[in-house]
Amino acid sequence: YILSDVMRLRFQIERYVSEESFAFDRTFGKFLSEYMRVIRKNRKQLSEDLALHYTKLSRILHDKEEPSVELSYRLEKHAGFLIPAVLWWKLIVKKQEFVIARDEETKKIEQEKVKNYLKVR
Repeated sequence: YILSDVMRLRFQIERYVSEESFAFDRTFGKFLSEYMRVIRKNRKQLSEDLALHYTKLSRILHDKEEPSVELSYRLEKHAGFLIPAVLWWKLIVKKQEFVIARDEETKKIEQEKVKNYLKVR
């Protein structure tokens, strides 16, 4: 029963990452919360299983902190290799692409710091 739910979650993640659009209700943290529900583990149990500080896990679940590639590796093993690390990672990349495409303010601030750039025009 748990295995079929984990596979269902995998297919949901695969479908979502293949879509063009990004949704704030379908982030890494949201899918990780769903994973916890499916495997019937609370935050404390999962943080211990993954050798991850409880507070860090909580911040990731609430999208206050970005997960690391190392966490993707750990989740791959924790899920019995049914959800590959690269699939967890694609959730992170999808959000970053969305942010980069829309964050004109930070882009401008950071680009003003550059000197001696190529003038192509």
